[in-house]
Amino acid sequence: MRRITACILLSCSLLTCRNDSTAPDTSKLQLSNEDVAVTEAWVRLHIASEVQREHHILSLRRNDSVIASIARPPLDTLFYLDGLQPKFTYKFQATLDSANRRTETSEPLYVTTMDTTSHDFSWRIDTLGDGANSSLRDVAIVNDSCVWVVGELHLRDSTGNFETTPYNAARWNGHRWIYERVYYVYQGQNFYSALYSIFAFGPNDIWIGSNQPEHWNGTQWEEFDVGADVFNGYINKIWGTSRSNMYIVGANGAVAHFDGSTWTRQESGTDVDLLDVWGSPDGSVVWTCGYYHSRPGTYLLRNAGTGWKVAYDGTSGEFTVRNDSLSGAYSSVFAPTKRRLYVAGAGVYQTTSDTRGEAKRLPFDQSLFPGFPNRLRGNASNDIVDVGDYNCLAHFNGVSWRYMSGSLAENRHLRSVDQKGNLIVGVGVIYDPINSKGLVQIGRR
Repeated sequence: MRRITACILLSCSLLTCRNDSTAPDTSKLQLSNEDVAVTEAWVRLHIASEVQREHHILSLRRNDSVIASIARPPLDTLFYLDGLQPKFTYKFQATLDSANRRTETSEPLYVTTMDTTSHDFSWRIDTLGDGANSSLRDVAIVNDSCVWVVGELHLRDSTGNFETTPYNAARWNGHRWIYERVYYVYQGQNFYSALYSIFAFGPNDIWIGSNQPEHWNGTQWEEFDVGADVFNGYINKIWGTSRSNMYIVGANGAVAHFDGSTWTRQESGTDVDLLDVWGSPDGSVVWTCGYYHSRPGTYLLRNAGTGWKVAYDGTSGEFTVRNDSLSGAYSSVFAPTKRRLYVAGAGVYQTTSDTRGEAKRLPFDQSLFPGFPNRLRGNASNDIVDVGDYNCLAHFNGVSWRYMSGSLAENRHLRSVDQKGNLIVGVGVIYDPINSKGLVQIGRR
C-alpha cells in the first residue's frame, strides 16, 4: 500500500493504455472509489496485463496537482489518501506516460468526502436492579422501542428481601424496562446463569451467550448444546451476518462458528482471553482481539476465510502509547467497512484490514481516554462511540472526539455500548461493595 498525503480512500480498479496517442482509450484507464471517510479515501489502480509498463510513469492527480508518480507501475496499486476536507468533492485522474511522450488518461473520478456528525446528544441515566451484585455486561439496540441489556440483576420482593433467582436480561419497550429471566436446560431442568453477551438482527432474531449460546426466534429461545470440546467457558462476545454465519469468542482463545446447523471449534492460534469479535459488512473478514489478565500479552487476530491468523502481536507495546502503530491492551474491534478497522487499546486506533500493526491513533483532548476503553461501536467512520472505565463515554464524529459522560466517576464502569442511528446505549455497573446496580446511559441525537 502506498500512502499519499490527502484525506480520502479511493480505489482504481482498471488502468490500461493503447498506442494511439491521439485517441486515448479511457476504458483502459479507470479509477473507482473503494472506501471513503471524512478526511481519507482509498483508490485502486489496475493496469491491464497487455500494457508494457517498463518505460512508463503513472501519475495520479487530485484536482490539478500530481500527488503520486510511480515508475514502472505494477498491475494493481492501492492508494491511501489522507488530509482531505470533510464534505468536499475532489477530482482524481490517472495518466500513463511513456518515454516517447505517448499519454493515456483515465476518465475523471469524483469523490465526495463524508461530513462530520453531530456530537449533540441528550442523555438520561437508568439504574437496573435493587443492589447486591447487580451489573450489566452487554447491550443490543433493535430499534428505538426495543433495546436488550444482559448481565445479572437482583430485585427485592414485596417483603424487601432479594428474590432467590436474579434476572439476567431486561428489555426496553419504548416506555419502561421489563426484566427477563432466560434459562438454559440441562438434563430436562432449568438452570440460571448470568448472561455475558448479546447480538441482535431484529426483534425476533436475537442471540445471547453465557456458557452456551441461545437464540430467540420470535416464539421461543432455541438452545444449543455446544460441547466443551467445541467451546469451553463463557461467551464474551457474539457477532455474525445471519443465522448461518455466527461467531462466539471467549477465554483461553476460544472461538466457535455456527453455519446454521452445527457449531464448529475454530483454532485461534492463541490462548489469550478473547474479548470482542466483529467482521466486515459482507462477512469476508472477521476480527477478534484480547489480552491476558494475569501476564503480558495482547493480540489482534484476523480470519479472511482461510482460518485465524495473528494479524499483530502487540505484546511489546502493551504498556506504551504510540501514535503511529497499535499499542495498549486490545479490548475491542469495529469494522464499518471491508477495508477499515478500529481497535481499542491505548486509545482508539484507525487502521486497515491488512494491517500488520501500523495504525493512526485518533486524537483525543488528552493523552489517554479517561478510562480504559472496553468497547467500540458505531454507524460509520464518522459516527463511533467508545465506552470504558470511570464513566468513560466518548463520541467520534470523523474528526474529533467529545467526552459525553460528564464528570469522571471511580465507581462507574461502562462495559459495552451499541449505536444505531441517533441512539446510543452504554451499559455497565455502578459499583458498591454491597449495593452495586446495573447502569444504563442512553443518548439521543
